[in-house]
Amino acid sequence: MKESRNWFDYTINTSGYPILRQHRNITQGQTDGGATFRFEVVRHLELSESDDPPEWEFTLSAFGLPEPVGVVWERRTPVYVWLLVAAGVLLTLAVFFRWLARRLCHGPSEG
Repeated sequence: MKESRNWFDYTINTSGYPILRQHRNITQGQTDGGATFRFEVVRHLELSESDDPPEWEFTLSAFGLPEPVGVVWERRTPVYVWLLVAAGVLLTLAVFFRWLARRLCHGPSEG
């Protein structure tokens, strides 16, 4: 005969909702040979309110399944695009400051 009991420990968050902190399961009983056993599993959970999962975890492709036809998820801009934009801005600034330095070096223009 086998008997199993569960205990759950909750805390209340700032919104008033319970958050599971600990789950304890104790199973005890006797084997067919007459030996007794006791098995205890304790799970400690560390959850916070700020741990919102990203949206892509709820897509079919996150589980290895193909997305339906026509469904396209927004993607972040790749890092190399930002690097190319930054390089272009820095090059533009370099050309502008070089032009400004040459203009100031020659003094006011005549005419």
